[in-house]
Amino acid sequence: MLISIVLVIISAVVAYFVGSVSFAVIITNLFSKKDVRNFGSGNAGMTNVMRVSGVGPGLITFLGDTLKGYVAAAVGFFVFTYIFNLSGQFELFAPLYGAYLCSLFAVIGHVFPILFDFRGGKAVSTTFGAMLFCNWPSALIALAAFIVVLLITSYVSAGSMAAGITLTVATPFFGFSSTVPYLMQECSATQKTVTTAVMGIIAVIVIIKHKDNIARIFSGTEKSIYKKKK
Repeated sequence: MLISIVLVIISAVVAYFVGSVSFAVIITNLFSKKDVRNFGSGNAGMTNVMRVSGVGPGLITFLGDTLKGYVAAAVGFFVFTYIFNLSGQFELFAPLYGAYLCSLFAVIGHVFPILFDFRGGKAVSTTFGAMLFCNWPSALIALAAFIVVLLITSYVSAGSMAAGITLTVATPFFGFSSTVPYLMQECSATQKTVTTAVMGIIAVIVIIKHKDNIARIFSGTEKSIYKKKK
């Protein structure tokens, strides 16, 4: 049991450090010799990278942040698979729990990156990447919700928050629907409850990180994708 607990801690720490790699800072510095956190909205994320360095660097940032979420979830799944077998298939160490646990720690790493002075982004792309591994139907539904809300409101922030909420609502309906086909599996009621709760925590983190955007939306000063603020 002790070695199982140690491996759980190690997997969470690895996921945190994977999440802590700030592609926004790295890419903006590479292309523009700037720290993206000191320009635009100050957020270390795709949208602000586009503002500071252009569309290309922004898309690279999105891909990097998405990939690290996917990798962290995969690490959790495979480490827990080993622990699950080592423990005699003890339910607490079910592989899907590892995937969601490491998804959560990757998000925490992105938001509070120890490698970059704890000044991270809002974890939208990282969450999307993690859920592409854990629950791709929910991830695609959330992407659709993001696009619809973005087009209706013209606010990237509103779309991002809608995506987080949608992910939480959709999670229990698809079991563990990994993009790796042979990993797909049905979930028990307990597993659906736990994974939905973890996704809910992630969604709350994403929404809290958007608190300034929420204030700007209500004050009418949030930046729109349709027009530039005068």
